[in-house]
Amino acid sequence: MNRISCFDKGRELYNCGRYKGAVEWFLKGLMVEHCNVCRAWLGNCYEFGLGVEKDLVLAKDLYETSRVHLLTSEIDGMLGKWIDERLVVLKGMDGSVSRMMEEVGNVKVMKLVNIDSTPQWRYNNDEVVVLVSSRESLLEGFCYAERDLPEKNREWNCDGSNRFCDGYVVEADYYRLEVRRGDAERYSMRMTDRELCVWFPKRACLEYLYVQETILKKVKELLWKRAQEVIPPVLERVAQRIGVEYGECHVVKSLRNCAAYNYALNHDITFSSSCVQLPVESLEALCVHELTHNFVLEHGRRFDDKMKELGGEEMLELYRNLWNEGRWAYMVY
Repeated sequence: MNRISCFDKGRELYNCGRYKGAVEWFLKGLMVEHCNVCRAWLGNCYEFGLGVEKDLVLAKDLYETSRVHLLTSEIDGMLGKWIDERLVVLKGMDGSVSRMMEEVGNVKVMKLVNIDSTPQWRYNNDEVVVLVSSRESLLEGFCYAERDLPEKNREWNCDGSNRFCDGYVVEADYYRLEVRRGDAERYSMRMTDRELCVWFPKRACLEYLYVQETILKKVKELLWKRAQEVIPPVLERVAQRIGVEYGECHVVKSLRNCAAYNYALNHDITFSSSCVQLPVESLEALCVHELTHNFVLEHGRRFDDKMKELGGEEMLELYRNLWNEGRWAYMVY
């Protein structure tokens, strides 16, 4: 089935007044065959509420996107003139569009300049935001969301095995995290020494991905605050024990492709806040590893020998097993 066949089937149903069937064929022509004429006729359906709920913002956007894809020779033709007429009528009908989708929750589609044709996803407190390129219509964004987001929603997990739930608890060496439903309409969090707590709104639906993602953002924020209290003293203690000096200790929310980094020029050491999830011995092994870089920059046999000299065989083995630690619940590499 090519784009011409899709349009012909849709137009035949449209002329017979069977608008829902026509919309289905126009959508197929648009999403599967990228038919520009189907895009324009879908704009007509949304403008007058034929087979779909009337939506003038979607209608204007479909007309505009269709015009963008017109060939130069087509702009002055019948299709181009018709689209221009409809755009004059719908002048001022601009903006993003939101709709509630089963399994996903509230979805907002917006256009973003300078992104490729692949849609991008962002998660706000109470909605999923789908970003599409300026050459795609808002309707295509909803089609992408309907196709891809339910599967993402089913596969999402907070720690490699499950989702956050009311009463979710994680016990680690440096903190105890609890997630529970609050009595308010907003998300909130609290850190009291090693006790971390995140409250999600009383009406929040935990089945929706954006709720899970928002809780995760709050959890990471608390882990970062806790890491700032935990990691510098651990590094100082390890450095004193093995007799190695360093510059300053920094803790950041994330590092790309590594858990910690030793800046060779002044031996400042930077840790990802996710390191606070490690057991005591593993975090100490990571500290020994970074301090070893004061003497040997590149990894290899010389580096391993120096690390064994400073911390012993046990520290080296603990570091080698670092990436297998099951407690790296929120690590992403």
